[in-house]
Amino acid sequence: MTNKQRWVNALKCRENDRLIFWPKIFGKSYMNAQDFNFKKMSIEDIHNYAGSDILFYLPDYIQIDYGDCGYVERKTGKYFIKEYITPERTMKNVLEFDKTTLSYHPVEMAIKDLEDIKGMTRFFNSVKVGIDKQLFDDSIEYYKKCGDKGLVVDNIAESPLMDFLEWYAGIENGQYLLMDYTDEVETLFNSMQRINVEKAEIKNKATPADVLVFTENTSSTLISPAQFRQYCKKHLKEYAEISRKYEKMPLFHMCGHLKAFLDDLNEIDFNGIEAFTTLPVGNATVKEGKEKLKNKCLIGCTNCNTWIKKPNEIIEEIEESLSELNNYNGIIIGTGGVIPPACSPVTLKEVCRHLFSISFK
Repeated sequence: MTNKQRWVNALKCRENDRLIFWPKIFGKSYMNAQDFNFKKMSIEDIHNYAGSDILFYLPDYIQIDYGDCGYVERKTGKYFIKEYITPERTMKNVLEFDKTTLSYHPVEMAIKDLEDIKGMTRFFNSVKVGIDKQLFDDSIEYYKKCGDKGLVVDNIAESPLMDFLEWYAGIENGQYLLMDYTDEVETLFNSMQRINVEKAEIKNKATPADVLVFTENTSSTLISPAQFRQYCKKHLKEYAEISRKYEKMPLFHMCGHLKAFLDDLNEIDFNGIEAFTTLPVGNATVKEGKEKLKNKCLIGCTNCNTWIKKPNEIIEEIEESLSELNNYNGIIIGTGGVIPPACSPVTLKEVCRHLFSISFK
C-alpha cells in the first residue's frame, strides 16, 4: 500500500494497514531551531528521517484581477504592509515580522469603522478570479513530482466571518462592527463569499489534487455557536457541495475550540478536520470528536503541549486517546497544528516507530 493510498483510506474512514503519523512542519522555522545536522534539511528530508507520513501543499495558481481597484504589498523594515485601494479610499493592513516563527502577524487592521466596511465591500466587488496558466502548469508538475509519496492537497482560505475577524477587522473590533453595522457587514460577507465560491469552483474543477483544504481556524474563542450557524455553516456547506460536485474530498482546517460546533459540523458533507486539537489547547477529546462527527476523519488528535514532552510521555498520551476508540478508522495522528520547534526530529522518529508498531483495529 502506498502512502497516498493510506491517506485516502483514512480520509474515507476505511481500514488501513497501520496508523498514519503526520507531524505538521511549515516553512523553515522548525529546521532553524534544530541541531546542526537538521538545519539544512528540507521538510521532506525531516519526514524521511523520522519515517513519518507527508502531506504536500500544491502551490497556488489563482490569478486576481482587481478591476478599477488596486492591491499593493510592500515591506518596510520588520513590517509588511497591504493596501486595498478603491477610487474613494485606501484601507491598510500592517503585519509585523516575528523572528521566532519567521512569519508575520497583524498589528493594524484594514477595517476600523463603517466607512472601511463600505470601502472593503467596494474593493471585493471589483475582484475577479481566474487561473494563471504558468503557475497552474507549475502546479501540475509539482503534483507529478510528489507521486505516491504522500497526499497532495490544494488550499482555499477562510470563510467570510473568520477572515473578517482574523485578518481584516480584528476579533474585538470586528465583533463590535458586526453588532453595530450588521447589514453592512453582511453585505461585505456576501462580496467575500462570492470570491471564495468562484475560487472553489475553479480549484475543484482544475486541480490535480484529490483534496481541497479550506483553512478556517474555527474556534469558539473567536465566534459563538450562533454565529457559526448563521454565517460559517452555510458557507462551509457551499464549499463542500462544490467539492462533491467535482468528486473531490473537502477538509476543514479547524485548530481551536470545536466542542460547541461538533453537532453542526456533522451536518456538513465533508471528509474531515485537519488540526483537530485536544485539551488543554483545544476543548474536545478524540473520543468526543469521533462520536459527534460520524464518518469523518480527524487529523491531529493531540495538541502542541503534547509535543514538548518526552517521547515515552507523548506515546502514553496518544495511546490513552486511542484506547477510548472502537476502531482507528478515520484517525490520523498529527501534531494538532504546526509542530513546536522544541520537539526534535529524534523524538519524532521514536514516536513514529512506536505508532507504526501498533496493530490497526
